[in-house]
Amino acid sequence: MPAVYPESNGDSPSSRKLIRSLVGTGLTAAVIAIAVALPDQAAAKPSLEDKLKTVSSELKDAKSDLADLKERRSDVKGEARTAQAKLDEAPEAVTEAVAAVDDATSPIDRLSVLSGYGSSQTAELAEAVGDRAEAAEQTKRLSGDIDDLEDKVDDLTDKRDKLKNKLAEAASESGSGKSGDDSPSVSSDGAGAVAFAKAQLGDAYVFGSTGPDTWDCSSLTQAAWSAAGKSIGRDTYAQWDNMTHIDRADLSPGDLVFYNSQGHVAMYVGGGKVIHAPQEGETVKYSPIDMMPIDGYTTPS
Repeated sequence: MPAVYPESNGDSPSSRKLIRSLVGTGLTAAVIAIAVALPDQAAAKPSLEDKLKTVSSELKDAKSDLADLKERRSDVKGEARTAQAKLDEAPEAVTEAVAAVDDATSPIDRLSVLSGYGSSQTAELAEAVGDRAEAAEQTKRLSGDIDDLEDKVDDLTDKRDKLKNKLAEAASESGSGKSGDDSPSVSSDGAGAVAFAKAQLGDAYVFGSTGPDTWDCSSLTQAAWSAAGKSIGRDTYAQWDNMTHIDRADLSPGDLVFYNSQGHVAMYVGGGKVIHAPQEGETVKYSPIDMMPIDGYTTPS
């Protein structure tokens, strides 16, 4: 017997209430599902500085890997030269045997060929020929890897330079150095110096280096102010002597802050922050202005 369902009036108040409840619940669930499925729109997009930092880090790693590969290839070439030297020193009686061994395809074949010549050095020569062949193969493979990595380094260098240019343009156009809230006004020269310094964020510190990819503390500030059209001197002591000394209350973005008996210098960018090239093993970065005891402040004359 077929099941019998009681009739219901779809227009009854209770039915309408139930429908509204179900619809509302369904819409709420749908909204929640969509919110979970969609990417987090509130997440901030990476800034130019973040992108520059990422690319600079990738470039640093790629350059390190490239240096390692080149060192390995140099070692392999040395192994090949050692093997060749052994062959060059072989008695004339086995010269023909060595040539024949070059055509052999396995260590056993090489020993078989050489043993036919009755040389007492057959094992050593066979090993040398094998080492030479293996080194040649490794050199070929490493050279291919080096070519690929050099292309990667070139690509990352191009990306980094483009990001630096964009960052410098953005900082120059803003005229504020983008250093945070409550930043003081900044001159066009100061904006240019700050823009240059910001564009070097992520570059490695190397003592005595003057750019364009590595800096020490004073070469960074020198190059930044040079980009803004002013000469301030190469080292920290010259910059301390050549520039006008000011009070902290008069600091503007682009002015310099000195530490460690004028042994270290940083550039003030506003908002209580400086940009500087710290020390070996670190990169150009932001730091609080009071990161260490301060000797004084200067501004270009």
